[in-house]
Amino acid sequence: MNNGSVFVVDDDQSMRQAIERLLKSARFKTRLFASAHAFLEQFDPTVSGCLVLDLRMPGMTGMELLERIADTDHQLAVLVITAFGDVPTAVRAMRLGATDFLEKPFNPPEFVEHVRQAVERAADLNRQHQARQNALARFNTLSPRERDVLNMLLAGMSNKQVASGLDVSEKTISAHRSHILEKTGADSLISLVHLLGLAGIECRQVPRRRSSRSSSAAPLARPEGEHRKDDLDHDAKI
Repeated sequence: MNNGSVFVVDDDQSMRQAIERLLKSARFKTRLFASAHAFLEQFDPTVSGCLVLDLRMPGMTGMELLERIADTDHQLAVLVITAFGDVPTAVRAMRLGATDFLEKPFNPPEFVEHVRQAVERAADLNRQHQARQNALARFNTLSPRERDVLNMLLAGMSNKQVASGLDVSEKTISAHRSHILEKTGADSLISLVHLLGLAGIECRQVPRRRSSRSSSAAPLARPEGEHRKDDLDHDAKI
């Protein structure tokens, strides 16, 4: 059986049944929905697969369904099918996340090939999602001070400059840097930049954990003579 599920949303029962027979003959797992609302009731953004979506349906249209799921970070490759296709409609659907567009009536072998490609795209989306979640989980292990240090290092500052900016010793920054690499599994700042890309975080914008004392993501200067406890601990151990 082909990997990945195919979800068919079309109000036309005869069309749903025809698509189901066609996809079952190609050994795809298929689930049918008579309306956009019925699909949304069981929609799980973490499930990967191909969504075959008709645009013109009573109640919620296919385009409205695309709008509803657009911001959910879903892992569906959307194949839009419609008997009323035009360029503006296709463009709008693509902007809302559709990956393919096919006009009815379609050639059965061509349709199956479009679905096969969509399932492959969905598998790619799933791999990208997993890599992003893994990268984010690594960055979430960093302490607020380690995130401050990382932001400054990514801005091109040396250990000495970071130490001066945070009013701590250079040995403390070296220790923070080692802990950052260890926690993220990176072996250099260059590989950290790659990991940031996987996590969808722009360089020099590593979010600092929110606290009740401050909501700022930027490193904070300390009054002269004042040090964070974790910095003092590093100095004591080195």
